[in-house]
Amino acid sequence: MSAVLLFLAADACFLLWRRFNRPTLLAPPLPGATLTADLRQGLRHILTLPGLGRLVLLASAINGVLGVTLATTAAMTTGVHHQSGAALACLQAAGAAATIVVLLIVARIRAQSLPVGLLAVSLIMAGGLLSWAASSFGGYVAGYLLIIGADKIFNVFIRSRRMRLIPAQDMGKTSGLIVMLNNLSQPLAGLAVSLGGATLPTGVIILLISLMMSALALASARGLVRNHRQTGIAGQPPSS
Repeated sequence: MSAVLLFLAADACFLLWRRFNRPTLLAPPLPGATLTADLRQGLRHILTLPGLGRLVLLASAINGVLGVTLATTAAMTTGVHHQSGAALACLQAAGAAATIVVLLIVARIRAQSLPVGLLAVSLIMAGGLLSWAASSFGGYVAGYLLIIGADKIFNVFIRSRRMRLIPAQDMGKTSGLIVMLNNLSQPLAGLAVSLGGATLPTGVIILLISLMMSALALASARGLVRNHRQTGIAGQPPSS
């Protein structure tokens, strides 16, 4: 019932936003391009636009940590930390509350800036390691909330950066391909939990995936910082 009320509240907020905002929409593209041509164009942008490929890898790393967290929440709460189903429900509610608080904060800061994005990445990776290392349920809750909360900051950051890099006329085809690539890591993380759960403790699986995703995120972040220094935020030479 509560989930239904949340969805209805979200729809009401969207209608309220539409009432007071009239965004200017781009004219739809002329027909003629085929699906394969659109995919090739989107892939070309990912491979050639400065920093866009690194953003895809960075988002994949984040989604890997998020995926293993969501796949193991019940096992860690009720199995490893021996909590009740009510505690699991409270943990999920705390994650939803953290999301609301973080989004309210994001509305007041420049979440599209590179330092804020890298801070969100660092918090997510730290949350993954804390979820593994915590010896108490309170520590696990802290790691879980770090991941869930910082993920919302990262989502705003990654979408803002993509809008600055991708040409407006190709935004839809390129963004759709990017979202597909980014989301592959979540089911792969769930598959790793499923396959490894029979032979490895859940905490070890979280550690291994967090370390692998941290290495990928670090390599991608270093490339983004280097590209930022060379070309500026929007892929254009920085103004003097």
